[in-house]
Amino acid sequence: MLNVPMLDFHVFKNRQFSLSLILVVLSFITLIGPQAIIPTLIQSSMHHTALTSALVLLPGALASGLTSLIAGHLYDHVGGKILGIIGSLIVSISMLPFLFLNVHSSLIMMSACLIFKMIGNSLVMTPLTTEALNVLPDKLLNHGSAMVNTFRQVGGSIGTGLLRSSHFSAYIQHLLVPVHFSAGLSCLV
Repeated sequence: MLNVPMLDFHVFKNRQFSLSLILVVLSFITLIGPQAIIPTLIQSSMHHTALTSALVLLPGALASGLTSLIAGHLYDHVGGKILGIIGSLIVSISMLPFLFLNVHSSLIMMSACLIFKMIGNSLVMTPLTTEALNVLPDKLLNHGSAMVNTFRQVGGSIGTGLLRSSHFSAYIQHLLVPVHFSAGLSCLV
């Protein structure tokens, strides 16, 4: 038995930390879920190559990396709450076209929507992770960081699992439900 726990759950006594963590996890679900489903859709249903699906995702990944750099500087000027709201709005609006996605949809339109989704996710995740950790006392920072990373990965896994299972059901029924589900989930966040 350990005298000192590996993860200290006292970090959840801080309401601001808990709320920020929930938003980070939901944002990560909207980040990872579609990133796992979209390539399958492009390759299986639209009959494009893996290279084509990678090229659809690449601009979004580049935009996310650049936005993460900028989001840190913006956080210093406007704070995490404003960036979180703006990022969530961008994600929600960028996912709306996915409600109407079908096998005849333009890959360029899909890539453009993914670019904005990734920009929105970066505006949510970077500042809210910082916001969550900034409210903790120094002695709990290590535990808070570990909790953020753990919950983010678990949330991403759960989101991917839900989307994959709905994708399998849709595949059997020949529908595009998982894309609609992921777009709906992003709009809820």
